[in-house]
Amino acid sequence: MKKVTGLLMAVLLPALFSQTALAQEEPTALVPLPSLDDFTRGEDGWSFGLGLGIEYESAYEGSDEFGFEPQPAGAVQWRSGDDIFFFAGEALGWRG
Repeated sequence: MKKVTGLLMAVLLPALFSQTALAQEEPTALVPLPSLDDFTRGEDGWSFGLGLGIEYESAYEGSDEFGFEPQPAGAVQWRSGDDIFFFAGEALGWRG
């Protein structure tokens, strides 16, 4: 009898919480995040970004030795109106 009661509670308990989820307002549409950070902050002209990351990787493919390695990062952007021309790492491009 205890097994039946426990199973019944496990099945019916989530039904108590679904009513609050149904009473919520319609969710707003999510806007995709930009694929590129804007260092210009909306102003026309040049901008630069510098950074440093740390990578934890194996010494070589299949190795049991792992280590930390600093990874410098940087980007150069030029903004003209709504257009951004950029060079970031290995990427060269334009976003409008």
